Amino acid sequence: MLDGALPPKLELPPEWAGLEPTWEQVRQAAELGMGIYIPYGVWFDYARLGDAGLARLSSLDCRAVMDEHDNVELVAHMTSAMLLTVASTQHEVDLSHLTNLREAGVCGPAMVSAGRAPQLESFSVMSMPGGRRFALREPLVVSPTVTELVLELSRIDLRVLEQVPALEYLALDGAAELDLSYLAGLSELTKLRIFRTRRVRGVEALRACPRLEWLEFNYVAEIDDLNALLTVPVEVFSGSGKAFTPEFAEAAASKPRWYAKAPPQPKQSPFEIRAGEEVVEVAFTAFDWLAGQLGDEDAEVYSGDIEDVISAYLGKTHPEWVSTRLVQFDSEAEQVVLITPNTEVAQNVRAALDKLFLNKRQLRRAFADHATP
Repeated sequence: MLDGALPPKLELPPEWAGLEPTWEQVRQAAELGMGIYIPYGVWFDYARLGDAGLARLSSLDCRAVMDEHDNVELVAHMTSAMLLTVASTQHEVDLSHLTNLREAGVCGPAMVSAGRAPQLESFSVMSMPGGRRFALREPLVVSPTVTELVLELSRIDLRVLEQVPALEYLALDGAAELDLSYLAGLSELTKLRIFRTRRVRGVEALRACPRLEWLEFNYVAEIDDLNALLTVPVEVFSGSGKAFTPEFAEAAASKPRWYAKAPPQPKQSPFEIRAGEEVVEVAFTAFDWLAGQLGDEDAEVYSGDIEDVISAYLGKTHPEWVSTRLVQFDSEAEQVVLITPNTEVAQNVRAALDKLFLNKRQLRRAFADHATP
């Protein structure tokens, strides 16, 4: 959100160990008002920035996890910071006094006080490392200046929306249940994204959001009044998960820029073949269906795990596809994609994978083997 308005930042390389750049150079960059990017896996000691460096640093984008940084509580001294993204710590840190802060992303509950920064515009409470969701013990308090809000929590109290009347963008990820009635009257809301949620109710309230243009309901297991979504006047809609029926998907397809995917019917292939100009894709997006196949409908299954299982399976059953790179991966967080050269190969790949994915016993054994160190 602020990238164009921020001073340049010093990006530490992967596996940085304090040599190139040196700690002295990092401290000098902070004192000059630059930002710092700390990649995942890099150990960092905030005390080595010094008082002047901490006070003048313009942005901190830290992807390191809790065990990879020391003296993280010193971020409270970053009084010039306009952007702050930082992993969790074991002790609560008060960041509500950072008057220059415009964008903040915190991992875990210890620094949610950043949401109270008086000029904050964008606030994210992210899941713990490994995608583990958590619930806040106390109600979340957010500055009324916030226009973008992202919450990756296992339990989300949407009464927090009463504090942000100017909200334009809202993303909710990982909640057991959501009551959207609290969104009614958000006059500035233009985009709503809901991911990996067991149950959603109160969707009719979205009709009372006059500027809502974009709506996503992905990997949602249950929606109390599914057909009410069809009456929400948005330009763009996408939906996936067990909540969506073939009838809803057909109705959505009749609307421009609307798309909904119902879970595969029993014994139907969960893989979709997509023909492009130069390659043919074999795509998997049926994450909720897969959780059911594995015997735990509430389980979170990630694309990386699925790709690993497929790689191991094809390596055993069709090693020539792997060794010759006839089949390659091009996956994303929300889909697993195998790239093949033509339709014939794509059909053979889908047929091979169906033998695994449509056999519950074999599929569960494959994922259990993957989970075993």
